[in-house]
Amino acid sequence: MCELPNLVSLYVYCLLQQLNLVSAGEGACVCNFKIEEEHTNRYGTLHGGMTATIVDNVSTMALLATEPHAPGVSVDLSVS
Repeated sequence: MCELPNLVSLYVYCLLQQLNLVSAGEGACVCNFKIEEEHTNRYGTLHGGMTATIVDNVSTMALLATEPHAPGVSVDLSVS
């Protein structure tokens, strides 16, 4: 039986597989991502939870590209 955290982790993993790294360097990370219907809300725009997930993960990639190459922790993330 799958537990919710495992399903969420799997979903984030699948999402990250769809991100294409364009460039990464000292404190910066640029990716592109094709928005599909499954990523949108009922208004046809990118779902806020998807936006937050992408921002959180790509910002971690930028931290990993910066000395000391360690991830951080998001303590306050707001998307509107």
